[in-house]
Amino acid sequence: MQKVLVFDLYNTLVEITRPTMPLMQLYRQHIDMSAQQFRRKVLTQPLETIWMMPFIKQSKIDRQSIGVQLQQEIASVQVFPETIPVLNELSQYYTLYLISNLATPYIQPYRELNLDRFFERAIFSCEVGSVKPEQAIFDLVPWQPGDKVTMIGDSGRADIQGAQAMGWQYWWVQRKQAFDPEKRIIASLSDLLKPAAML
Repeated sequence: MQKVLVFDLYNTLVEITRPTMPLMQLYRQHIDMSAQQFRRKVLTQPLETIWMMPFIKQSKIDRQSIGVQLQQEIASVQVFPETIPVLNELSQYYTLYLISNLATPYIQPYRELNLDRFFERAIFSCEVGSVKPEQAIFDLVPWQPGDKVTMIGDSGRADIQGAQAMGWQYWWVQRKQAFDPEKRIIASLSDLLKPAAML
């Protein structure tokens, strides 16, 4: 039996400290499809291919402005203060994986912040064509019945419901609440190191 911890990335390990939401602005001004359809395309395809798709009103897009805002947002990404110490501790005893729903440019901070050193594999929706909470993306984590797999993430639907559907344990990151073992809520990644977490 192996013990596996699967982490989400944004709002779990890292945060965008100066959001500019350029892709949302792109959608509001130039996209002729539902928000749900656009979100799925952005999260499951390289961003470069999005620019060329027919649903974008090409003539009106200020790609330079959107690109600048995108880089500003990405440059503002920071790890939460406890992220590195907690990952360093947990990686000594558990096998760590990462699953994240994100658009291609948002992979950059993960590598620049050197988080990749902690994980056996990082699974990004934009690279595998599937998004949480779909089973297909969770299936990319190698595990067997009898293994103890625990998901740690901030999204009730993507992370927690996805983990429950897989039969995994979970810890729900809710930074404005208090640590609550009964409800499986952690206020900080540091709570994972408490005896009550029982990983």
